[in-house]
Amino acid sequence: MIFFDAKSISVNPENYFSENDFEGSQLININYDRSKNSFIVVIRFARTLEFINWVQTGDKTDFPKSDFRLLMFETVEDVRIEGQWIKFTGGKIDYNLRDSAPLLVDYFELENSQKIMLSFTSSTKVSFCFKGLLVQQRFGRAFKVKDRDEWSYSDYTSGENFDFFNPFDIAAH
Repeated sequence: MIFFDAKSISVNPENYFSENDFEGSQLININYDRSKNSFIVVIRFARTLEFINWVQTGDKTDFPKSDFRLLMFETVEDVRIEGQWIKFTGGKIDYNLRDSAPLLVDYFELENSQKIMLSFTSSTKVSFCFKGLLVQQRFGRAFKVKDRDEWSYSDYTSGENFDFFNPFDIAAH
């Protein structure tokens, strides 16, 4: 079970999704195990004001901070997958961008605050019913690793380095 600390916030799904446009956001991780009854989605949120300003101004001297979001849907049932990029086998989904084709959120649809349908690039869709939603947010900044052709991420507030492909350290919980 994923441990959620004081950074986790229980939100009203209807309000949360009406205030946050996930279109264009990069899917990083989906973790679902039918026996645990929760569905976790981790994305890098695309529509931040800082990122939009960075694109529009053309000033590329400093890459803007990234806004990572972890959405944990609780009491999940009726999970359905369409498309070839996310595999649902044995009651489990374990998608990670590190090992998979990159997917962006095309659109999402929330029905009666209890059913969500996420549509990704490449005609991949995920839908399910749920009873609650917990959210975590983390800001990070990309930086080039000295003397290497690699990039790394650090927490915007603490300066602590973290794995882009697992910004909430899910496996450690």
